Amino acid sequence: MSPFFQPVLDAWLERIAEEGPLRGLVWLGVAAVFFAARAGGLSDTARRALIGVASAGAVAAAAARASVVDDAFIALRYARNLLDGHGLVFNVGERVEGYTDLLWVLLVALGTWVSGVELPLVALMLNLVVVAANVALVGATARRLHGAGFPLAAVLLAGHGVFLNHGTTGLETGLLALLVQLALHALVEDPRASDARAPAATGRPALLAGTALVLAVLTRPDAALFLPIAALAVWVRAPRDARLRHILALAAPGLLLVGVQAWRLAYYGEWLPNTAYAKSADGAYWSQGFVYLAEFWLGSASLPGAIVASVWAFRSGAPAHVRLFVGLASAAQIVYVTRVGGDFMSGRFFVVLLPLLALAAEGAWRDLRPARPVLAAALAGLLVAGLGSGSLQRPGYVRWYIADESSLYRVKRWSPVVIDHTSYAIGNSVGQTLTDRGIRPTIALGTIGMVGYYGRLPLIDLHGLTDRTVARTASGKRGHIGHEKMASTSYLRTRGVTLVQSEGLCGDEAWWGIRGVIPPTGPNPKKPWCFLRWDPALAAEMRARAPEWALPDPEAWIDTYTAGLAGQTAQEAAATLAFLDTWYFDIVGDPARRRPIAARAEGP
Repeated sequence: MSPFFQPVLDAWLERIAEEGPLRGLVWLGVAAVFFAARAGGLSDTARRALIGVASAGAVAAAAARASVVDDAFIALRYARNLLDGHGLVFNVGERVEGYTDLLWVLLVALGTWVSGVELPLVALMLNLVVVAANVALVGATARRLHGAGFPLAAVLLAGHGVFLNHGTTGLETGLLALLVQLALHALVEDPRASDARAPAATGRPALLAGTALVLAVLTRPDAALFLPIAALAVWVRAPRDARLRHILALAAPGLLLVGVQAWRLAYYGEWLPNTAYAKSADGAYWSQGFVYLAEFWLGSASLPGAIVASVWAFRSGAPAHVRLFVGLASAAQIVYVTRVGGDFMSGRFFVVLLPLLALAAEGAWRDLRPARPVLAAALAGLLVAGLGSGSLQRPGYVRWYIADESSLYRVKRWSPVVIDHTSYAIGNSVGQTLTDRGIRPTIALGTIGMVGYYGRLPLIDLHGLTDRTVARTASGKRGHIGHEKMASTSYLRTRGVTLVQSEGLCGDEAWWGIRGVIPPTGPNPKKPWCFLRWDPALAAEMRARAPEWALPDPEAWIDTYTAGLAGQTAQEAAATLAFLDTWYFDIVGDPARRRPIAARAEGP
């Protein structure tokens, strides 16, 4: 068993002990209601009203826990540079594809260009629109599949904790789920259409499905794994004499992908986004993937839905191509996510499956209800009783290399958007006290989103998401997904980096006295700032125009150190001199201060 899996299981059992009795009462109550009412006989008007209530409730719940995570601001910086005429770049003049959500970047940029509203707020509003659209679409697809009646799938999706946690975040997660849903919806026959209008014998559904999936790939490249599954579903669905025509209709929108790939190669000089290299997407990380899998399925109470979906995919009377798509898409996504090690955002890579699982759950319930109403009521109660469950993570904590990031980056104010996180405060501080005053050093840090967006300085990502060289370094021991690679000090110096925010690169606290920098937001031992190498000109400029930053005094530190040289061994003095030569003396000179340290380093 993975050394991390046991703590995940323990956390789940702890939650069961805490919440089990209450959820049991909910389960019994819901089961009783469904058993008494049989949840049937709803008119289409009543069904649409219930779906509308579910959509509105999901939007309200997502807005109540609204967040914009740090990674979202990476895409927003690309969008802002595009709007400012610099192109799709993170650092002006440096073409590196440090995002994986091209369509989302373009949509957010378009929203700001049209409305004039700031990019983070546009991202939030688009997120909420996508939440409502996902719930409404799952209800409409279920109506096509299962007919009128209680919209169980819409209720299950609208109340799913992970779906709501990712309802905002400023990322493309919900849009990807919506586009995959649209592909399935296009392939499901509308029972209310007349024979004359039914598209069964045409290639239009395949064309629509192909378009949706191509847009999904542009939203996140790993969505490409759904394309062959859709092709198989179209093959099964199409009349024998029209299969080739339908497959061609499905493939036709792929010409857009060819065009985008040609543009990517011409613009960035790469076949794949830089993030694929930074996150070692080509390597297997099964051990962490199983932990990610367990944390999601146990924490979000989605396991019953997954079991139901598996059974329904093989035993239901629903169309074979629909069951094929739902079953294979779910299996493929689970295997892929597990292989790459998941993500550091709890449940994010499984959100795309939640609408499919909800559809399968409603299908299984509908299949059971006529012949086995008690079992159907129990199933509905079990599914509904899990609503509201989310991550096993404690809010604000990181465990097992996974975090419920929506709890770490809460929105405090919507307009202008204010995030309750130190990175937001630091980013604004950098922008206001340095960039706005014409001080533009090149900086380096590992959490680049908000500091990069609000700080607006040239910035090197220590983990390589937006840096081609760092992304291609060996990752060594696997750990925190997307944070395993690290820029070397020598490389950062070649890039002209002056200030860094990194506990590893700033050294232990013994060196902070000579090189440590305290930003206006105050000291943070977990993420200290320091001079990578001493820069007298920058220090003078900051002292004159940005006095809010507390800077070190290397000369005073060296003088104090020299006064205590008698207590230093030759080896200790030599180690200190080696650091000071690179960090200070090679830049400033100052032979008078170097001489006594060098003498002590040579021996007694």
